[in-house]
Amino acid sequence: MPQADWARSYLHVPKECELLFPPLQAGGDKQDLLLHDISGNSWNMEHAHRGTMRSLSRYWKNLVREKGVNVRDIIVFVRCPDGRILVDLRRATPVNRDWGGQEVAQASQLAIQGSAFTVTYYPGRGVESFVVPRAVVDAAAERDWEVDMPVRLLPKDEVVHVQQQGSASGVIARGTIGAVVPGATTWRSLQVDWDGSTSSAPAATAVNKWQVEPEGSRDAKRRRLSDTVPPVASTAQGGIKLFGRTLVPEGGSGSTS
Repeated sequence: MPQADWARSYLHVPKECELLFPPLQAGGDKQDLLLHDISGNSWNMEHAHRGTMRSLSRYWKNLVREKGVNVRDIIVFVRCPDGRILVDLRRATPVNRDWGGQEVAQASQLAIQGSAFTVTYYPGRGVESFVVPRAVVDAAAERDWEVDMPVRLLPKDEVVHVQQQGSASGVIARGTIGAVVPGATTWRSLQVDWDGSTSSAPAATAVNKWQVEPEGSRDAKRRRLSDTVPPVASTAQGGIKLFGRTLVPEGGSGSTS
């Protein structure tokens, strides 16, 4: 829940959630939509579609107040088999400010030594995965990342699949690399300028290399071109092959074909 949605009296429905709600009646741009929660409460919303934006209004502010929604909480919508729409929330991970850097330094040292260390981890919360296979990190580090290269941010549950299988079934944001942080560090070494037209674009511009995938990079284009276009000239036995014809130098043996 960003600050803007929390403060206003309506919810801007993300594009990824549009198919969750029933289609509007023919000829209308708004209709009532009843939302329920697992405790039996309900809110009669106005589901409106104006231009390219969908929104939930009327009693949205009441829902925010009654459920105690805070900034950074995640609103969850679920469509039941009978067509009912359930709404609830997942609380944002609390920030623990009681520990200092000593624990981090100790964990880093144990990791370098290959020894086990203890962490408290909340799966499914936050922007990126906490545990990433070494092979995934190494594969991302070996790519030739360049400024102005178009990239796409992948859902965190598909990062490993994409790096291992080479295909993505979902993309949550697209952007262009604005800078590549030099040095040996691998943590958030890419600065990405996200496409503002995507409602799901992340607020953070610094990302890890294994969180994104190149999309139409110049290197990929050069590789595709070299794979499909035959060379203009190449060496051939007894001469040089130019545009499919073998040219034999004067005084040499062979034939022109």
